[in-house]
Amino acid sequence: VTVAGDDNELHVQIPTLGVIGHSGLFSVDPGPLATIDLTVDETVLDDGVNAGEPFPLAAEGVDAFGNRVSGSATVTLKNVAGGMDVEELVLVDGVAFQWVVMTRAASGDSIWAVVDPVILGGSSAFDVRPGEVAGLSASMTTPWAFVGREVDVHVALVDDYGNVTEGG
Repeated sequence: VTVAGDDNELHVQIPTLGVIGHSGLFSVDPGPLATIDLTVDETVLDDGVNAGEPFPLAAEGVDAFGNRVSGSATVTLKNVAGGMDVEELVLVDGVAFQWVVMTRAASGDSIWAVVDPVILGGSSAFDVRPGEVAGLSASMTTPWAFVGREVDVHVALVDDYGNVTEGG
């Protein structure tokens, strides 16, 4: 029996012996957590999200037969680009919901559920854009310079998280 639930019943037929019967109702508990489906909001998948902008993340944990697990399970969340404000997700009876904020701009970022060393599942890819301009970042091409000499300085517009952005 692979379907968890309280109303399972076995039916038996042996035509050559003329036997037909069924068991009483019995319960089947789900197995251990085997896979997690992480779902990112469709607008984030289609349009991306700005760094620092919260968006919803939903999760469903199932056993090897697709039954939603019971009880509580904590998994580690990781993303490809880094800079995510959430490190853990707690599934309660196989489901979880969490607001997530990404701080590192990247194309094709995704979120993964991990119980070391096993990756249990991940989200579809989405883009994280730099946020609004919040300041300037200046860096020199060489770590030192002589007094009275010219030095190259690179200046960029950045958001609150240091992502290079456009505009101003």
